Amino acid sequence: MNLIEANKLWYKFEPIEGVLFGYNDNVLIKSGNHAAKNASVISLESLQPTTYLLELGSGDGDIVIAETELEKNE
Repeated sequence: MNLIEANKLWYKFEPIEGVLFGYNDNVLIKSGNHAAKNASVISLESLQPTTYLLELGSGDGDIVIAETELEKNE
């Protein structure tokens, strides 16, 4: 599956193998410059490795980050 095909599924809220988060999911950043900050998932950026564009909850802008650096924020 390529990114275009994955994005079609992703924006329909359909599951994609190997992709843990969906559009508008709330996440917590686990490490790096933005560790312990909350964010919302805006888009799926790549599949290998799985990365997302996030909107920081603090209002400090958007960042691209790997899935391995994120956890679900309940």
